[in-house]
Amino acid sequence: MNHSPENNHIISVIIPVYQVEAYLAECLLSVMTQTFKRLEIICIIDGSKDNSYNIARYYQVCDSRIKIIWQENQGLSGARNTGLEAAQGDFIFFLDSDDYLDKNALTSLYQYIDQYDVVSGGILNYLQDKGITEPFCENRKTGSIDIEDSFYSLETVVWNKLYRSEVVNHLRFIPGLIHEDEDFYWKVFSQPLKVYAIEDNILYYRIRSNSIMSSLNLGHQYQYNYIQIIDSAHQHVVQRPTLKYHFYKSALRFLKILQSGGAPYQDYENYILTRYKIKKSRLSKLRYKYF
Repeated sequence: MNHSPENNHIISVIIPVYQVEAYLAECLLSVMTQTFKRLEIICIIDGSKDNSYNIARYYQVCDSRIKIIWQENQGLSGARNTGLEAAQGDFIFFLDSDDYLDKNALTSLYQYIDQYDVVSGGILNYLQDKGITEPFCENRKTGSIDIEDSFYSLETVVWNKLYRSEVVNHLRFIPGLIHEDEDFYWKVFSQPLKVYAIEDNILYYRIRSNSIMSSLNLGHQYQYNYIQIIDSAHQHVVQRPTLKYHFYKSALRFLKILQSGGAPYQDYENYILTRYKIKKSRLSKLRYKYF
């Protein structure tokens, strides 16, 4: 743990921006005032029709570390992919433009990155309507993480982790996919990596009534997002068979998410049964765990 902000390493912070004029200033200021100073702050204005571009441009005049890329709307995945293609830093950090960071967030993560490939931090939910915070995850595991032993020890979101650039710069998010972080999690952690989770809370995750996640349409087609994710995950399991049992648990985990959320799930349930012979049974579990 011998890294310090005085080293020459640069962290690229990738911030997709779409219709967030009310929150973007707070987000950008939380990055600009980080105790870790060697930053490349990449704002991808993803066809936003509000005042977000002008806000980003205002702060760019104040801080030359900010780079602005404007593109026609491609969605969250497309904006993140643009950021990955543009990033020049030694390390990558994703941040959504309605969230904001603790001032020591990147310093806290960076302190451990010399020994690890990915370092993860804690998250606080910021309940905007009530103006209060609460833990995103109770009793989260910290310290060195053995992914092969505990695949889901980390939060599956992309925006609380510092990645070595070589871990993610060849990966891409699937355009148009809902829950693209679940797919990206498999892409990242199917690689043989050294992973660490710090105790510090580094990020405030804003929960608001008009966010993308709060306005999802849970219609019949929604379950096909999880079919796409589980098919993608299986491709990585073929390359790394030691994750086979975690694949089985992921398939059932997605089914539980659909059922508990009140979304249609029958097509997904039938798909994992016919394609992968997965169902909630002792025989299916034994097949994936031991064979």
